[in-house]
Amino acid sequence: MDISPEASSALFILNNFEHKKTLSTLETIRTHSIWAQQGNNNQTLTKVLDSGLVSCTECVYSLTKQGLAQVKKIMSEGFSAIMVADEQSATSRKFCEQVFGIDLRQFNSMSMTQFNKLMDVMNLCENDHILDLGCGVGLISEYMSDITGASVLGIDFAADAIKLAQERTHKKRGRLSYQIMDMDELSLPRKSFSSLISIDALHFVNNLKRTIQLAQECLQENGQMGIFYSVTLSAGEPIANLEPEQTPLAKALLECELNFKTWDFTNNERNVFEKVLRVAEELKQEYEAEEKLYLYEMAIADAKPMLDAVKNGGRRRYLYHIR
Repeated sequence: MDISPEASSALFILNNFEHKKTLSTLETIRTHSIWAQQGNNNQTLTKVLDSGLVSCTECVYSLTKQGLAQVKKIMSEGFSAIMVADEQSATSRKFCEQVFGIDLRQFNSMSMTQFNKLMDVMNLCENDHILDLGCGVGLISEYMSDITGASVLGIDFAADAIKLAQERTHKKRGRLSYQIMDMDELSLPRKSFSSLISIDALHFVNNLKRTIQLAQECLQENGQMGIFYSVTLSAGEPIANLEPEQTPLAKALLECELNFKTWDFTNNERNVFEKVLRVAEELKQEYEAEEKLYLYEMAIADAKPMLDAVKNGGRRRYLYHIR
């Protein structure tokens, strides 16, 4: 099915509302900032809502199974293209080195300070078998395996990113592997991993509790999880929802009867965002020379509102350790 950019935006808005448990009415869709940027084409919106990709109950809209599959297809193709382009960019290599302290093509806000804490908390070694949920092009998985000797399986729904990771690490196949997989539909052997990590990836799942339950089944007895998770308040949402025990991830973990410990990295994340904005501006001309100015634009567009949210007290970042 061919989907126009405007139609894609409408589907993404609905998906975003479902993630945030916000009612999707005609009014909330039409007044959403993304829809406003698309020119408020009511004819296109009506066509999308009547396409079979969306259902309606008492004037509240939601994605059908087909609609959700379409959103995931668009996201997979989009993320794949961006991550592959970023991995092949010499300027992005400089960007990551200057912002994060190491070039792992991070599509997240994990500095080396955060990574080192993760390694300290999880105490990984060559006997570990690790599952990396949402691994992207797999450079973090590879680095983790290189420094610990552990075996790592990285999964992501971005097919081209996984293919790139497989090709890059073929000589390390004894301890490194990558697989295309949807985090909403984990299908892995029971009790096959000693540890699980996920770095800013669980925001993309549609049923967080179910994904945690499926992840539990993959872990061996006394297995552990290390998860970086940031949360940003929506308008009108109480500030108490920023507390580590009140985030969507914490609630899912508690529903699964899992205990956790947290570390607050909000200030460190603020420093990362400030570096992103500064370094991206410094490298703007180099991105332009590579004909990849869109990578600069994405970095700015992502970091600025999140930095503003941190400054205004509306965003926090945590490392969750679960045993």
